[in-house]
Amino acid sequence: MLKKKALIVTLTSLVIILVTIPSEAASLDHHVHSSVQIPNHQFSQIDQPLGKKVAVTFSGLAIICLEIWWFLLSKSKSQT
Repeated sequence: MLKKKALIVTLTSLVIILVTIPSEAASLDHHVHSSVQIPNHQFSQIDQPLGKKVAVTFSGLAIICLEIWWFLLSKSKSQT
């Protein structure tokens, strides 16, 4: 029962994060572009397609979920 509860809490947290991040990132995006100063032009900003950004984000979240499952939910408790 505890594993199901932990899984539900984890998935709910991820959904909340996924829903709130895009709206916050969109509002911050304008400020980041306007305030970036590159003194020696050694580095330049590259705009990535939205599909790649989404793929990288979901891949990272999938890896995080896999680690949470592996370390917290997959091992059975030792019995004394």
